[in-house]
Amino acid sequence: MTVLADDFLEAKRNKGRILKFCNTDGEQIKAAHGTARFMLAPSNTTVNDEVDGTTPNLDDTLVSGNPLNAGYVDISLNVHKTVVFGFTQIEQALDGGRSIPPVIQGRMYSLFNVIEQDICALASTATTNVLGTPATALSESTYDSARADLVEAQVPDHVPLTAFYSPGPYSFVALSNLAGFRQWAYTGRTSPDVETTYGDGTYWKGARHFESQNVKRTGANTDSVDTVYNFLFSKDAILVAMLDLPIPTSPGVEAMNFRDPDSGIAFQILKYYDQAHGGDVMKIHSLYGKGFGREDWIALLLS
Repeated sequence: MTVLADDFLEAKRNKGRILKFCNTDGEQIKAAHGTARFMLAPSNTTVNDEVDGTTPNLDDTLVSGNPLNAGYVDISLNVHKTVVFGFTQIEQALDGGRSIPPVIQGRMYSLFNVIEQDICALASTATTNVLGTPATALSESTYDSARADLVEAQVPDHVPLTAFYSPGPYSFVALSNLAGFRQWAYTGRTSPDVETTYGDGTYWKGARHFESQNVKRTGANTDSVDTVYNFLFSKDAILVAMLDLPIPTSPGVEAMNFRDPDSGIAFQILKYYDQAHGGDVMKIHSLYGKGFGREDWIALLLS
């Protein structure tokens, strides 16, 4: 099992690791059945002017129906992505097992990409801050307005913002053609707005910028007629809970759990012999949940 996992972890992947920049720190203790609890600091608490000699006003009530003021958000663990495939004994005998590693790599490639696309699809449903125009090239002013919206929403200044863009002439290509963006992308220097470096992202105006095929597009899959849902966000805007699946106890079943260090995705590889199939069957699957934490800390940049 570890050999199979290592084979996959060296396989090619889509650009962009969205889970690296989301809040994945859900509590391990159980909240409500089938959920993971994320603790988020309450917002907009009342600050009073206290008069000496009087009883101070108390602000210690949790606001019913408002999870942010209650200090937590519960995320339902309701997404189960699976890939199932098999190798017959005849196939293995004739092939000598040479095709097993690349076939597993391809299946895992698809599973991981779908999970990351699912998180980007969630981002596309944000409604608080929506800027830009479909089928129109991104402009610097659109980005500036989106960043200003998040600053007004009081994103923490010690957490750099992150932006994901679809490839294409109206999205990442348009961004990379901006004179100010090119200055930092092509000189080999780091933008002064962010003092640290991270992966292959470009640093510009206080955010990390990534090109990714996982960003949602709708339409004919052509930038000229699509709506492309690029987005800029802070960590607590998107919550993702990954849950390790239990190891089956049935005889004749092998299974191991893994966590991809590159993306943080938790997954299980399971193998068993299927008499009807006449060979080994492999199942690769992942259980997780996703949702918004602070939706006002994410902005769509439509193009």
